[in-house]
Amino acid sequence: MIGPLVYRMGDGQGGERTCTGGPFKSTLEYLRYFLNLRTDGTKVFDEVQLILESHLAKLDNSPNVCPPFRLIHTDFDGQNLLFTGGGSTADGHESPPRLSGVIDWEFAYTGPVHFLYKFPIFIQDRTFNKAAYSDNAILRPHFVRALREFFPKGSSGRIELNPSIKVDYILNQYHILFVVLAGGPELEMFKKYALELYVSNVHEGTKDGYYGRDDYSSDGDVPSDSD
Repeated sequence: MIGPLVYRMGDGQGGERTCTGGPFKSTLEYLRYFLNLRTDGTKVFDEVQLILESHLAKLDNSPNVCPPFRLIHTDFDGQNLLFTGGGSTADGHESPPRLSGVIDWEFAYTGPVHFLYKFPIFIQDRTFNKAAYSDNAILRPHFVRALREFFPKGSSGRIELNPSIKVDYILNQYHILFVVLAGGPELEMFKKYALELYVSNVHEGTKDGYYGRDDYSSDGDVPSDSD
């Protein structure tokens, strides 16, 4: 069982509301909960549900989508990371800073481990900061390698990590539109997003599974596990 769920989100009018649901018997039931918050029974929402059901069936209980769920920080960015230390030691060596805390857990939620292992915001490309693209292209593979160094080969963490860090447009874009924006745009606009930014793109296969820029190419960001 997963739940009950407590999830805070925008209410579409500049405020916030808390959604509660569950317990859920499966990941599909959990993800479908967010779609049901907005559906009005029209065809586009039925198509979204069929895409989601078909995709999860193909994943066949992959560890990146199955319970146990994890606590996920929704704003994992540089300004919310606290560090101590760093600089020169008494013997003249350089000491790296150490992560001592993470703040701003206001919108944290529980969800599949797949959503935990997305790239941190500070190495995602953003169209308003194109100057960072070249640095980010170096940092993303480094981030993947650092995670793999933490989890030995064959460990449960490594088995969860590898499918989670790979491109998966169907899951990633579903998360953006139907989980993150569950209380967002008014219904007609939301249906337009569902059709044009999800159903059409899934059928056409024209989008990469990334949270940042629209013209992103995933080549090189996820190195081979043997690299």
